[in-house]
Amino acid sequence: MKLEDIGHIINDIEKRFAVDEWEIDGIKFWPLIRIENYSILSYQTVNSGGIKTRSLGYVGMVLKAKIRRLIAMTSDLKNNASLKKVDILLKSDGVSFTKLHNTWYEKFCDPIVDYYKNTSTSTLRLDDAHYFYSPRYSPSIFIQTKIDNIIIKALLINKVIKIKFEKENWVDYEKFLEDGFANKNFATLPGKEVVRAKVYKIKKLKAYYISVLQKTKPRLALVVSYYCDSNMAFIQACNDLGIKTIDIQHGVQGELHLAYSKWEKVPKIGYGLLPDYFLVWSDDEKDIIDTWNTNVIKHKALISGNMFSEIWKDNSSRLVKDYDEAFNKTKKNNVASILVTLSPGMCTDELMGETWKLLKNIQNQYDLFIRLHPVMMSDKFKIIKKLNDNGIVNFEIDICSVMPLYTVLRNIDIHITVQSTVVIEASEFAKPSIITSEYGASLYKKLIKNKLAYFCENHTKMKDLIENLLAVNTLVIVDEKQPKKNIFDNLNQILNGE
Repeated sequence: MKLEDIGHIINDIEKRFAVDEWEIDGIKFWPLIRIENYSILSYQTVNSGGIKTRSLGYVGMVLKAKIRRLIAMTSDLKNNASLKKVDILLKSDGVSFTKLHNTWYEKFCDPIVDYYKNTSTSTLRLDDAHYFYSPRYSPSIFIQTKIDNIIIKALLINKVIKIKFEKENWVDYEKFLEDGFANKNFATLPGKEVVRAKVYKIKKLKAYYISVLQKTKPRLALVVSYYCDSNMAFIQACNDLGIKTIDIQHGVQGELHLAYSKWEKVPKIGYGLLPDYFLVWSDDEKDIIDTWNTNVIKHKALISGNMFSEIWKDNSSRLVKDYDEAFNKTKKNNVASILVTLSPGMCTDELMGETWKLLKNIQNQYDLFIRLHPVMMSDKFKIIKKLNDNGIVNFEIDICSVMPLYTVLRNIDIHITVQSTVVIEASEFAKPSIITSEYGASLYKKLIKNKLAYFCENHTKMKDLIENLLAVNTLVIVDEKQPKKNIFDNLNQILNGE
């Protein structure tokens, strides 16, 4: 199955069934089913072994998280925020952090916090996930342990009691299930009890977020990566209270990412689980969202650019110069630098076999930098062993993985990846990417067409491609963006109800 096929399967269902009418107790739940199936099917396109669950280790992870949260809060007392009335409430994914002057900087929220720092507009950040980065660049509240408690309680209640709601609309849902079982074309086919349990969890999370919102009373709420259950519950809570919501782009979107594209059937007033606005990097993402939201009163796209990357394009900045100098101390003289970005779940021999062969072959010819995705830092020694087992011993992984990504991109020559969003970010710094999987190539067709990226699966051809790219500057920057309005003008207008 290809990514394009996933869109066809889901769109066919949206055309044939009344998915926009499926509702339980005021929550139109189709986005929960759509996005879950997109996630499972897209993962299966690149991992033949299928989905790996972690349910048995979840309780242990939650218990460890409580200890880690306590340690982080104790060691970073000055940045422990509290719930109070604010103008803007930001909700981080808890992952998108980079080390900046010995503090952890949230790449998508902190540029907004910095902008409003010396104004009359107040901000507050909530941090999800189990990483608890500290010391933090700006104050925040760690909320993941509270979310875990709610989820575990909801799961336990569902084990004991069959959840039912007074108001349910299942129009043609049985036909949807029958069709799915007959054609075997959907990743998961949740029966009514499963959907009720999921909605019950969303409602319990929503109740928690309503209590947070009633204390903070924000005029505007922003989230990083809206399409997890917790964030959709947060957005539903905001919608119930009349608070405008914005999703901040955090990575590749495109026409194949079904959280952002090809919604065939959306209620006129929109889905309560989806944000009012999408803050996107370019016209490309905006145009894709605009193809399906024209008859909807919300879910509109606003272009912001990548606010954090803009900081690193200023060659006169002292910050940029300092980090350039620090990174360049790790480089070899007069040798081209190759950056390899690794993604969670994408380091199997099936996906990386040819790349391992390439790196073994070129490790003494070029300066190799291996960068781990933030959620992979705990797997660093496993990755190093994997590299060593494949005969790769000459590389740098420590500094490269914690330095700001844009410092690294400024100072390398070529980027290699299975499918990482760094393909987009590398192109912003005029650095070509080699994409090593069909899955990745399908995400970046336009960049490949414009010779900002290249698709190559064979290690010998990759080596030749690297030599050609280094010998001749073949990178052609094609910038089709129109001059955009200052993003903070847009935020201010939303804040002021304009």
